[in-house]
Amino acid sequence: MRAPKPKAVKNKAGNVFKTIAAHKIDVIDLRFCDMLGQWQHFSVTRNEFDEDAFTQGVGFDGSSIRGFQRIHESDMLLFPDPDTALRQWGVTKA
Repeated sequence: MRAPKPKAVKNKAGNVFKTIAAHKIDVIDLRFCDMLGQWQHFSVTRNEFDEDAFTQGVGFDGSSIRGFQRIHESDMLLFPDPDTALRQWGVTKA
């Protein structure tokens, strides 16, 4: 599968940000599978998540993820896929 063209990613990312704004979403949960197929995730605030996330990645510490990297080489980048973005229903502020 070929990587999407930057313009296509930018257009789809714009739809993600429209959804974030329209539903007043404050926290974005980024999910992925580790090398053994187990779901992993970390969260960022709306202010930390911008269009650069789709082209430059979102940094995280991969040392606690099984099968990733040792502590001294654990700075990782996650590149969100705008095609897989969804709003988790039923989650509200307390």
